[in-house]
Amino acid sequence: MDDRYAAGLFDGEGCIRIARWKKPNSRHVRYQLYMSLGVTHRPVIEALQAKYGGSVNMNRHDLRSKKNRIQFTWNVSSQLGAAFLRRIQKHLIIKLDEVDVALALQDHIDTNPYKQVGPVAMRDDHKKIIAYREKLFQKITVLKKRSWPPLTT
Repeated sequence: MDDRYAAGLFDGEGCIRIARWKKPNSRHVRYQLYMSLGVTHRPVIEALQAKYGGSVNMNRHDLRSKKNRIQFTWNVSSQLGAAFLRRIQKHLIIKLDEVDVALALQDHIDTNPYKQVGPVAMRDDHKKIIAYREKLFQKITVLKKRSWPPLTT
């Protein structure tokens, strides 16, 4: 698996998302970087996992209709996902803006970890950290909803 091939495949078929969890009745909010790529050709997915790590899953679309095939999905997250994005970043076109936001989030998580001492302890700058991560969450959400005008002939 070549980084350029992985970049092209990911640019067209991949997905980057920032997951956000907020516990009810808590100040704690967790943000995490996730990437996935799904195709029906299992060897490509296995090659991605072998080279970049992560996990492989199956979506059994074939059980809904005999016309459908099984989709194999490669998933990678957090630091391992960021390492993958850094390797392919220079080869991307479509998802380049999303990658910039995703890497900013992971870099922020790596340099500003939660330092809980007890069940209620939070960092002094907790609100600032959450505000920045929420800004990145909102930014990638907007980028994912971009649309392009139809081609004119």
